[in-house]
Amino acid sequence: MSLSKIVNENLIVTDMVPQISIIIPVYNVEPYLRECLDSVVNQTMREIQIICVNDGSTDGSFAILEAYAACDSRIEIINKPNGGLSAARNVAYPYVKGEYTLFVDSDDWIHRQLCEKVWKKAHESCAELVLFSHVRVGTQPISNGFSEIIPDDKVSCDEKKTILHYPMAWAKLWKTDFLLNKQIFFPEGLYFEDNLTHWQAVLQAEKISILPEELYYYRQRENSITQSCGREYFDLFEILQRIEQFLKENGYYDQFKEYFIIMVIGYLQHHYLWIKDELKPEFSEKLKNSLGDAEMDYLRNDCHIDPSIIYFYYQITGNRYLFLRYVKWRIRSFFGLFKRCIIRQIVRKIDDILKLQKNCNDIYL
Repeated sequence: MSLSKIVNENLIVTDMVPQISIIIPVYNVEPYLRECLDSVVNQTMREIQIICVNDGSTDGSFAILEAYAACDSRIEIINKPNGGLSAARNVAYPYVKGEYTLFVDSDDWIHRQLCEKVWKKAHESCAELVLFSHVRVGTQPISNGFSEIIPDDKVSCDEKKTILHYPMAWAKLWKTDFLLNKQIFFPEGLYFEDNLTHWQAVLQAEKISILPEELYYYRQRENSITQSCGREYFDLFEILQRIEQFLKENGYYDQFKEYFIIMVIGYLQHHYLWIKDELKPEFSEKLKNSLGDAEMDYLRNDCHIDPSIIYFYYQITGNRYLFLRYVKWRIRSFFGLFKRCIIRQIVRKIDDILKLQKNCNDIYL
């Protein structure tokens, strides 16, 4: 792979040591790139390095990068053939100079104080990871983050479980030494790549801090990969398999087995419901073949599992035991509802009698 680094020889390069290196993969995002770069170069923390990886863009993105780099010596451009988001992030690693690393997607933008706030939190807590909240921007802005999570440092197994369902690479500040020493690279050629690196990072970090502030603005585009609901969804099977392999090879499986199984069952159901209809039969077959004994045992035996999930997996697998579990739940629900209706009627009758008795007493008095 040939890489070319764009350097403007007329720039006066400062001796400022960056505290945070920001990695921005760029591929055909001309309509959004300026907003992203404006939010980065105008950070209240000036001691930052901005590494823009032009991943073979064919629109005007590269020209925009050159224009910004000509005005700001903190911007470095790595030019490479198109290889996808993961490859673009990974190729920037050797250029990172900051004590901490931040990933920003080029069609998103960040709060003006993001770097200042997360850097301060990281130094106060000595955490390898600082997780922060974000706003999903689409037809209607939606807050996403840690409002329901106590913002204490996460160090134990149970504490870490509460944050495993926030896998986004850009929703956290990474200590650079931790990122490199643990060799946390993004899986190239696969989508849903953040899930694998998130599990690797969270489980290996000695301390994780939570900053429950909305500091990142995630743009949800209709033509994005996650919204296309196409064949990219099949990559999820490989990602989940790699997470399981990581858990077993590093001695985490027993501690996180139940939580991992819950995630697998939920993720696969969710993506089956979203994938294009013409791909559902193939996805269903692959889903059925991917279920192991651990997942089936959980579906058969866990009493807290959502009945709709049980019925979904009955439809996928044809397992009669799951069907009987679902029927049992429906019968209990029916009789529970029936019982509640009877009790409600009895209570109403008692209320009517009490009211009648009170009225009689009032008349008598």
